[in-house]
Amino acid sequence: MLIPSLLIWLLTPIIGFLGLKYSLYWKARAITGLSGFIFLGIGLPGLATNLMKRAIGRARPMHLEEFGTTYFQPHFLMDKAWTFQSFPSGHTTTSFAAAVVVFLLAGRRWGAVAFMLAGFVAISRLVIGAHFVTDVLAGSLVGTMGALAVHYLYVRKLGGFKLINGANHVQWYAPFKLHRVKG
Repeated sequence: MLIPSLLIWLLTPIIGFLGLKYSLYWKARAITGLSGFIFLGIGLPGLATNLMKRAIGRARPMHLEEFGTTYFQPHFLMDKAWTFQSFPSGHTTTSFAAAVVVFLLAGRRWGAVAFMLAGFVAISRLVIGAHFVTDVLAGSLVGTMGALAVHYLYVRKLGGFKLINGANHVQWYAPFKLHRVKG
């Protein structure tokens, strides 16, 4: 989801320089804003998690007998550094952030499917022994709250979403709105 949304986010503004019709320009601008929301809504929580897990340095379950559950050794450059990057779970963070983005853009039905899949990802991280329960819970919290923070930014500062009676609606105005020329 990140690579296509980033490419679209970066390439669609170029369409404005091609001298297209006014309505096509605004359609491109709407796609730019939407793909930017998808990229930031998933990418920023993932980036935050990657920085946190390196700064915290929690040992993965493979080191349980050697170090226990509360061994932390922060480090950024070290051999086998990935074995000390358990908290929070990056896969869980990304899957929950994606679920929030899907929920906000596609509604309850697809959002429920996305959250169910995110739950399966979280459980799989426990089953394969890559994370502790607290790692997965923290990842789900960071992913959910991070995507909601990006959504808040779009609602309050950038436009693109409107809250109507507490429900989220995609609002197609700057940077999203498709303006139509009468006549």
